[in-house]
Amino acid sequence: MRYTCLLLMVSLAAVFGQEKPAQDKTAPGKPAAERSSRESPRPEKAPEEQATRSEKARELLESASKLVPSVQPQVQVAALLHLGDNFNLVDRKKAIECLERAFASASELPSGPEDPRGDMQARVVESMADVDLAKALEMLPQLAAPTGGDPRLMAIQKVVRLLLDKKDLDRAIEVVESVGSTGEYPFHAARLIFEKLPEDDGRRAQVFSAASAAFAVRPRGPFAEFLSKHWQAVSRPVAEAALQAVLNSILDKKEEGSNTTNLSTAKGMVSFRTQQDRQLFDLIHVMRELDSKRAASLLEARPELRAAVDRFPTGMASMGGDNISMSVMQGDKPDQQAQGREQLQALARSRAAEALSVMKEDPQKALSLVRGIPVPALQAQVLGSVARTVSDKDPSTAKSVLDQSLKILDEIKEPRERLRVWSIVAEAAHRAKENLRAWEAIDRGLSDAAALYKRDADVESPNQALREFWPSTQSYRAMMHRAASLFGAEAEPLLAKITDPELALLARIEIAQALLDRPLSVRESRFSSGGRGEVNRFR
Repeated sequence: MRYTCLLLMVSLAAVFGQEKPAQDKTAPGKPAAERSSRESPRPEKAPEEQATRSEKARELLESASKLVPSVQPQVQVAALLHLGDNFNLVDRKKAIECLERAFASASELPSGPEDPRGDMQARVVESMADVDLAKALEMLPQLAAPTGGDPRLMAIQKVVRLLLDKKDLDRAIEVVESVGSTGEYPFHAARLIFEKLPEDDGRRAQVFSAASAAFAVRPRGPFAEFLSKHWQAVSRPVAEAALQAVLNSILDKKEEGSNTTNLSTAKGMVSFRTQQDRQLFDLIHVMRELDSKRAASLLEARPELRAAVDRFPTGMASMGGDNISMSVMQGDKPDQQAQGREQLQALARSRAAEALSVMKEDPQKALSLVRGIPVPALQAQVLGSVARTVSDKDPSTAKSVLDQSLKILDEIKEPRERLRVWSIVAEAAHRAKENLRAWEAIDRGLSDAAALYKRDADVESPNQALREFWPSTQSYRAMMHRAASLFGAEAEPLLAKITDPELALLARIEIAQALLDRPLSVRESRFSSGGRGEVNRFR
């Protein structure tokens, strides 16, 4: 059975506990085991300390640049991409040079079904937009239109967003129209333009109509989201025509195999066993206004959809907007056990989100809700988050809660499940002035990352995804970023624990990124081997 799991998380904080911490400098050069847990953090960095961090970051970036020629082409592209991102803060000229080299090098990658060439080149354009928008606009037309999913969309969205910030709306519209004519239409970018235009601007109707026409010709992409949010801002005939096109696309498409989607937030969870129900969930409120008879007929025939709409009348918007976890399971045949496990995970994510939503205002209530989370790894994660929240004001409680989290972690056998918690535990311990425990959490996180590396690099069944996206790569990055955020340059010796020089190179750049006070670079991880694929995307 082919099995795919796609998990969209609320934010990186939900996965790696990424929250900007106070940073301190404790006992330079001293091994982790010899550091005192009584050493206290500095709540703010003095200007001279920040300058030192920036100098160290530049030193790490320079040393990483020298290592780039020694790694394989796909890792060269990734390294140059992240070097460009970070050099932008210390040397703009070098940033441009790195990104131009990354773009050129990516052209040598294979295209193939997963299109690593297009994927990486689009990511380079996205980064270049932050460094030099004009150069990004020059690169954008060089991206080839793919036959499958369009990796250009995120780059287009970034370019359009920056043009809108500059109030260059006409150029933004031009970008959407020019790129949309050669590949998948950039509906998200079009929606950004629509939302930026004044309500009485005639170009709003043009932008919506162009998106609707593009969907009618090629019914794919997130136009339904555009329609769901803004149908009342256009004329009724235009909205009705758009709705008809979207419904035809949903209902005419044949369901293939098993396809289960779980949505969970602090407000609850819903599950759909068909993609049609999942897609209709976000449109029923529009149908009730524009085509009430059809809406009633669909709800009558689809009890699972009706139950979800009764709880959340406007679909995902009434579940909590962007604060949604989504998991999708696809297979040739239904797997009842796998579906049951995933529904349990979705319920756990919902209850964890509920606990996290009250954590800052009422930590004790959050702790009481933890008992209702049916997945130990998420229990440990929420406990760690609560400890992090109360550590500044109540170190004693933080230590007690950390003890509970660590006890649960000791009973979890799967390294990937533990990895989501070590970063949170490290920061909570650091804030509670328990630096020894913080270093121990980092060390254990690195050990778990090493376990994931064994799976990624397995000789008989290696991970065929680009190394940029390996779960072990992202885990090493997360732990190195946390270590550097908390302990500055003391994180550098930890690179010796990464036995693969290519992953160590990417982790070296991540340390520099943390020293520059930039957020964690992890956006997704991928595993592909033996016909099995798994993608985790974080937002």
